[in-house]
Amino acid sequence: LIELVKRISFDIRRIIDDKKESGNTELVEQMLAYIHQNYASYQLSLQSLAEELQMSPSYLSRYFKEQTGQNLTQYVNRVRMNKAKELLRSGDGNLQHIAEQIGYGSVSGFIRKFKEQEGITPGEYRSLNQ
Repeated sequence: LIELVKRISFDIRRIIDDKKESGNTELVEQMLAYIHQNYASYQLSLQSLAEELQMSPSYLSRYFKEQTGQNLTQYVNRVRMNKAKELLRSGDGNLQHIAEQIGYGSVSGFIRKFKEQEGITPGEYRSLNQ
């Protein structure tokens, strides 16, 4: 009887985990899609994402970190910097224009964040990659 209860408990646990995993995959995909569609918006935030998905900001924050290994802000910054590097390599626009295209309100904030993440300024990056 004990073995039967253990086996049933194990099976139930596996079914629950499988359902969680499939549902979680969909939520992660929705979160990432929203970020990639809205990275250029100054309004992109944990709060706006939570409102879009009709979920609690604290749950989404914790969940995002568990699933991706980084917090939402880090991920958004990485997406923005990847787009900035793409724009810098192609030579499209000045720094003000690039900053606006990736969701930064000021050039100085963009330059500071770029240098923090890449170790060089956007101007230096452009020079090295053209």
